[in-house]
Amino acid sequence: MKALAQEFFLYPAYISHAFKKHLNINFTEYLKTVRIKEATLLLKNSELDIAKIAQRTCFDSATTLTRTFKSTVGFTPLAIMIIELSRNYEMTLFLIV
Repeated sequence: MKALAQEFFLYPAYISHAFKKHLNINFTEYLKTVRIKEATLLLKNSELDIAKIAQRTCFDSATTLTRTFKSTVGFTPLAIMIIELSRNYEMTLFLIV
């Protein structure tokens, strides 16, 4: 928030208030949502492990990503990876037959 405020020559409190007013979500929640969406894309479309995905999406650790992901999405990152692998496997079988 501080870096964003400096970039646009605004006070952090002003940016925080504007986020809440216009997006109906605070800046921290918005940032968490963006990071979770990016993590979801990486889980579905890459072969990176959860620790690397946590790094790429600016979470402190794989544990923090897992805890935040589960509380936000309702599933663990590993569950998403398994679901995606099974979908890909089913699609492969469908194409073979």
